[in-house]
Amino acid sequence: MKPNFRYEKFSDGSAHMLIVEPARWSDIAAGFVKDAVKR
Repeated sequence: MKPNFRYEKFSDGSAHMLIVEPARWSDIAAGFVKDAVKR
């Protein structure tokens, strides 16, 4: 793996989890964007 690579498993379920847990998904996405902007 690359040292700047980050992986976070969202669920074992289907893509519907994005609809069921939108706040959790947006927190993960926001964290990714914040990390990308720092670089």
